[in-house]
Amino acid sequence: MTLPIEPVESVRPDPERRPNPMDARTPAEFLLTMRRYLSWAGGWSYLELEYKCGGVVSAAKFQRALEGTDLPGYVFLMAFVTACVGTDEGERLRWATSWHRLRRAARAEEDARARVPRQEEHGHR
Repeated sequence: MTLPIEPVESVRPDPERRPNPMDARTPAEFLLTMRRYLSWAGGWSYLELEYKCGGVVSAAKFQRALEGTDLPGYVFLMAFVTACVGTDEGERLRWATSWHRLRRAARAEEDARARVPRQEEHGHR
């Protein structure tokens, strides 16, 4: 005797408890928020993330980025959000806005560091 197979209902995580990328002030905080978001969305494995984003990002790349310390690239970020919650445009916008803010801050910091040695070479401090 075989038992009928009931379809498994997709359980959506509580939106009130989702980690907010806008709270991140540094790349390290952003990555921590990404890891918390992954847990909130379903705790997918890296291989499952690869599958859920259509193979745009490999499992190995998910692992390197999510266990790393550098702000990930934009394509990676969009693949991550897609893997976690599908094509929710509101979520994509929240993550992209936070990412762009942090990216601009990092670039401004890099530019400031690049200017300092040149000023010291000319005797300015």
